[in-house]
Amino acid sequence: MLPVPKLDDQDYYEILDLAINTVVSHYPAWTDFNDHDPGITMLELFATVKESEQYFIDRISRENRVKYLKLMGIRRRPKQPAKTLVGMKVNEECELMKGHKLDAGGVCFETVTGSYMTTYDVAMCMAMRGDELLDQVTTGQMEFGGQAHFYMFGAKPDKGDACYISFGEQPPFGDPLQFYIRVSEDYPVTRNPLGDFDFASPVGLRWEYYTAQGWTEMEIMSDETCGLLFDGFVTARYEDPIVETTIAGQKAYYIRIVLEEGGYEAPPILEGISINICEAIQKDTLVEYRIFPTDSNTVYMDTELSALGRSEVYLERNGLWYPAEQYEKGMLEVTARVYCTIEDPEFENSDRILVINRDLSFLHRSRIGIGNGFPGQRIELEDAEVMEEPFAVLIGEAEEEDAYRLWERVEDFEGSGPEDRHFVIDSERGELIFGDCIHGMAPEGEILTAAYVRTKGSGGNIRAGKIDRFVTDTATPVMLTNITEGINGMDEETLDESFLRAAQSIRRPDCAVTAADYERYVKNTPGLMIESCKVLDIEELLRSEKQIDDNTVYMVIEPYGYEPGSSINACYEANIRAWMEKFRMVGTSVKFFFPEYIEVEVYAELVVKPQYRNIENRVRETVEEYFERFHGQFGHPVILSRLFGYMDRQEYVFGIRALSMDARGHGTRRTREGDILLPPQGTVVLKSVKTFLTIG
Repeated sequence: MLPVPKLDDQDYYEILDLAINTVVSHYPAWTDFNDHDPGITMLELFATVKESEQYFIDRISRENRVKYLKLMGIRRRPKQPAKTLVGMKVNEECELMKGHKLDAGGVCFETVTGSYMTTYDVAMCMAMRGDELLDQVTTGQMEFGGQAHFYMFGAKPDKGDACYISFGEQPPFGDPLQFYIRVSEDYPVTRNPLGDFDFASPVGLRWEYYTAQGWTEMEIMSDETCGLLFDGFVTARYEDPIVETTIAGQKAYYIRIVLEEGGYEAPPILEGISINICEAIQKDTLVEYRIFPTDSNTVYMDTELSALGRSEVYLERNGLWYPAEQYEKGMLEVTARVYCTIEDPEFENSDRILVINRDLSFLHRSRIGIGNGFPGQRIELEDAEVMEEPFAVLIGEAEEEDAYRLWERVEDFEGSGPEDRHFVIDSERGELIFGDCIHGMAPEGEILTAAYVRTKGSGGNIRAGKIDRFVTDTATPVMLTNITEGINGMDEETLDESFLRAAQSIRRPDCAVTAADYERYVKNTPGLMIESCKVLDIEELLRSEKQIDDNTVYMVIEPYGYEPGSSINACYEANIRAWMEKFRMVGTSVKFFFPEYIEVEVYAELVVKPQYRNIENRVRETVEEYFERFHGQFGHPVILSRLFGYMDRQEYVFGIRALSMDARGHGTRRTREGDILLPPQGTVVLKSVKTFLTIG
């Protein structure tokens, strides 16, 4: 590590003494060094200046530290809003708009998408194999927080198995159905989160609904569950009315999910399902904008702010936005959408349409300043909760009356030229910063907010049950509450936290080099449940493989739930390969093996103590306990003498007359001492324990 030089290494008196001594050596005639001498006064002045310069030159400014982070490829994490799920019960069917505001004790949440809420919900779910009913769960059990633990395709899903979802009332025709499905994570091995990985689901599901013509396939518009692997929303659309039918003696309106191809490492277990749940995010949108093409003079919006706020319309001509004087705004009666019809005569000459919606309580902050054309302008936002994204401003042009431009937000002005209309948000200081006319243009006109959103960051991580009402009153009686806690709300990262993260990233390799790196990355493959994995030793592998490449990493992978004789889904291996492409070194390839299960039979002839009962079960449990240590290990030899010692230490054993093992599996060898040597990709499975007991 390079030494860090100390630049502020002299105080005032040291600097002054050095200067006086230097004068003596250069000009011996100067002999008066008292304070009244003008020369000494000048030296004292320069000593003060030098000490001050040394102090500041030895300090690293905040701006310098931000630059250092950028050079390392690290950007401070901005404030992140929390998210939660909200369940609703309504007396009349209603449609919520996107951005509908919910109140959680003074903390504002907004719906992420528009949602259609019904007076009914899923009544029952049944797992079917052909005409055989495997399991079923009712409405009360499926309420979130209830006791549902329902295998959707049975405990061992097979191709053709189906999960039937029933409704007591006919679902509305023409509107997509949005299910929220929660699946259990109560498994010994956790499924890895997806992140931004392009995951290919290893299962293929077909959603169908029952019509007058029979079962008809539904169009799946989105599936956040990736085939019921994760919690999430599934949005499905159908073109014909759902009609009643009878399944397993139950008459209802049915939708079914059929397992068409592939398979699961762990069968999906349903913990909750509902069509009256929506996602909410902790933010308060005060200003928003949308840009539309001019293929029609009527534009449509679907947010609550567009319905309840004040709308401003601008028309674009030659890259400039001009306020439209004539337009009509209204609400569609059939769907919860707002329309805006532009009747301005300049519409025909326009390139695009800009609509800005402002909250009525925020109209006084529509204009946040006026640019004066001078470099380095700063505007105090006086708001610690403002989000950097999607903050936007519309700024008047100095040379064109009633003309505006949307300026671009950038991280800094390093890449900005004198003609670039850029601005920077300093959320820590709550400032809007403009360029110095060399790096970034200086505004000279009215500065209007075009997008303004607030969030409380970690303050949005609320308890379940905290949301209890809409911010704005609705005509439809509604009972609502958040069924989950608010999660993932984070405050803005400080510089010290950013540098700590940067230091951790330096210590963590970005590519797989060692065997431990490969094992760690493979085991963390997004979307998969991997029990264990191991990089194989090439010398050991040469015993069973004829051709070995020195530039290839050979790995054995054991998926969770993998059984002897099972086949591996092609998507499973494809996901691992796609994930490892990010980390493998250039010129290095990876080859995967799946476990070779070696079945072992144990024969034991024991002399046991007479006071113990159920000796056969005790012996079997002892052997099983010993073989548990081989779980998740590959190529590990089974040493007979160690098993002998383990058995001999049991309190019920008086003596051991004979003990042996037999093994079956490809690549297995036995030594003359009775030990079992496994192939590198082999793992032990205890098949049976045969005992011959004599009372001692």
